[in-house]
Amino acid sequence: SHEYFHAVQTGYDPNMSAVLSEGSAVWATERFDPTLTDFEGFTPSYLAKPERSLDQEPTGPVEGYIYGSALFFECLTDHRGPDTLRDLFERLHGQPWLPELDATLQADGGAPLATEFERCANFNLFTGARTRPGYGHRRAAQLGTAPVTEGLTSFAVPKARMFRASSRYYRVSALEAGSAVW
Repeated sequence: SHEYFHAVQTGYDPNMSAVLSEGSAVWATERFDPTLTDFEGFTPSYLAKPERSLDQEPTGPVEGYIYGSALFFECLTDHRGPDTLRDLFERLHGQPWLPELDATLQADGGAPLATEFERCANFNLFTGARTRPGYGHRRAAQLGTAPVTEGLTSFAVPKARMFRASSRYYRVSALEAGSAVW
């Protein structure tokens, strides 16, 4: 089913990004047969690198992150519907996929990519040992755990280089009453 979906993708855009191509092919495999374990096997690689931009292409041999990005596509389509990826594929025509995804999401009056990505990044935090029943991804307990910078007693991060469509998680043990962090 994974390789078959690559053939479908090629019909839309033969030069599709590796992240979009492999991540959505793992997503499609999961939709075809949820008893296969590809999805659960790859998502820990994606969750382990939340600071990596979703559209950063691999610099060497293809690694687990791009396959594990299926978690983002599942999160997105669970919220926006399974036609979201087809709608994106129909818009690509060789264009960079992340801006096209943003346009696709907003075309029907929906939330922009930044909002959808933030929702999925929040869900990513509550996976593995941090799973919260009734919140987040389906099968959250089976997906690995995103890294968190621990031990901060105040929230002062003077320099945090962030990339688009990426996230970081910090655990702050003591905040003043009424504080809010997101």
